[in-house]
Amino acid sequence: MKRKLIVIIIALCILMVLGMLKQKEKATIICATDLHYISDRINDRGELFQKIVNSTDGKLAYYSEEIIDAFLAEVIETKPDALILSGDLTFEGAKASHEDLVKKLSTVKEAGIPVLVIAGNHDIDSNSAYQYQGSEYEKAESINAEEFAQLYYEFGLKDAISKDEYSLSYLYQLNDDLYILMLDTNAYGQNFIQDPSYEWIEEQLKLIKDQKADVITVSHQNLFAHNDMLSFGYQLYDGDELLELLNRYDVRCHLSGHIHLQHYQTDGVCEIVTSSLLVPPNQYGVIFYNGSYDYHTKPVDVSSWARKNGITDENLLDFSNYASSFYQQVSAFRTMKRLADYNLSDDELNAVLKAFGVLNESYFAGNKLDINEIREGIDIIRSHEGFASRYFELMIEEAANSYTSIKIR
Repeated sequence: MKRKLIVIIIALCILMVLGMLKQKEKATIICATDLHYISDRINDRGELFQKIVNSTDGKLAYYSEEIIDAFLAEVIETKPDALILSGDLTFEGAKASHEDLVKKLSTVKEAGIPVLVIAGNHDIDSNSAYQYQGSEYEKAESINAEEFAQLYYEFGLKDAISKDEYSLSYLYQLNDDLYILMLDTNAYGQNFIQDPSYEWIEEQLKLIKDQKADVITVSHQNLFAHNDMLSFGYQLYDGDELLELLNRYDVRCHLSGHIHLQHYQTDGVCEIVTSSLLVPPNQYGVIFYNGSYDYHTKPVDVSSWARKNGITDENLLDFSNYASSFYQQVSAFRTMKRLADYNLSDDELNAVLKAFGVLNESYFAGNKLDINEIREGIDIIRSHEGFASRYFELMIEEAANSYTSIKIR
């Protein structure tokens, strides 16, 4: 009897060890956000649209068709287990842009790659949807939440194992060990999760935890304030409430976008914000999952795609240099407005513009930067009282860090 008991105990110990050693099912996920795609059907890339592009925040909307096509070609070639798109799929929510993006995403689905999307603040009930012809523009048709669900039904909702009745949130099972919880934070044009949805979210998190599986949660707006000067309208109004819920169920990885900044922050759960696909360096995130999460960014290789497709546009053939130069020019244009009262010499002006351009580009790309390369411009800025802003100093502080890769255990 004693011998039998010992054998049983040993067998149980072996089973426990084997259970502990059981490998999680692996998965590779590509995530991108803030595509801001605008269809050529409603945009002739004429005078007015070019002026808008040159005066905004550095989005390369002029080449949105080519950037999206090159990106999706890379996704198909990489063959990940899923593609996640976390909102602001279109430039300003025009129906034509949604329809044409759906056609593009269909090529990814036809390649056997699941595509999971949620809406961003620019995608539904937009009052800013226009079509552009030369120097003219006119109102374009937008879509509502019901139309969004119909248009993108094949990209998440169709294969969801659970859907929230109060929003466009849904749960997708990627494999036995990993779920993707797509959270709609734009229901009714808001910047938070509707109260009735929290009960559904908690039910999904409890189900996943009971199954000893993992979950990646996804929203468009941010869980944390990744920049204290750009938090209002970017951070979820109920971020603290959602954070408490995610931590209660041991969620380790949350993805978002919206702020166009490449960054991450951890308070129990780690939120990774991927920068806009349309903003240089036009990058997306790659996640390798095997029980842990290994994330890194990858720029879209537009130039290789252009050569492969016989495109002769010099900007596309040398795209990384063109994109970097464009972004710094946009930064310089916006900075010039603040320089009029400082009586800088031409050399000083050039040094300041270079400093702002390089800092801004590096900051939003999440790249580490040796600020000695732009020390002259920094010193000039700091020497003029009232010119060095908190935002400028924050970019310098962040230059010591890289946010383009992280491992979450």
